[in-house]
Amino acid sequence: MAQYRPPLRDMQFVLHELLNVTDELKMIPRHADIDTHTINAVLEEGGKFAAEVLAPINLSGDTEGCKLDKATSAVIAPSWRTSAKSRTRRSRSRTEAALRKSSPRVG
Repeated sequence: MAQYRPPLRDMQFVLHELLNVTDELKMIPRHADIDTHTINAVLEEGGKFAAEVLAPINLSGDTEGCKLDKATSAVIAPSWRTSAKSRTRRSRSRTEAALRKSSPRVG
């Protein structure tokens, strides 16, 4: 099975070179202190989440199909629920650590 590799450089090019996202976000008072390093850290951790959490469970979701959970109204493949919960906790911890490292004001 092919391994997913997020196209980080392509995403960074679009955000920084084409959209000039850092300067655009700085015009919004709530995001006035955003910087390129923080944006890149979020992209990198999002890519890791997609590669390590979502990609491995895609095949099982495709083969099982989705089921409606009437109690929660969620439509999800059964294997996704257990797998995603445990992997999401680990990924969230790593994302928070990466953000603290790139931007000391987080946490």
